[in-house]
Amino acid sequence: MAASVTRAHLAVDKAECQGAGLCHALAPELFRLDPQGFGEAVVSDLDDPDDIEAADSVVGGCPAAAVLLTYLD
Repeated sequence: MAASVTRAHLAVDKAECQGAGLCHALAPELFRLDPQGFGEAVVSDLDDPDDIEAADSVVGGCPAAAVLLTYLD
């Protein structure tokens, strides 16, 4: 992650999510599991550097590559 990133958009691609639950296990402050066990972002607009770093770590760990993090600046 670039050190100058101060805002990012977080999402889970429901079509790609396999329900492994790793996103919630790694960052429960950013992800929850829906009633079917699929991940979803608790908050989509991130501006806290710690949250952005945590989300970035989850992106690399998602076995389905379903976690999407878009840097806004």
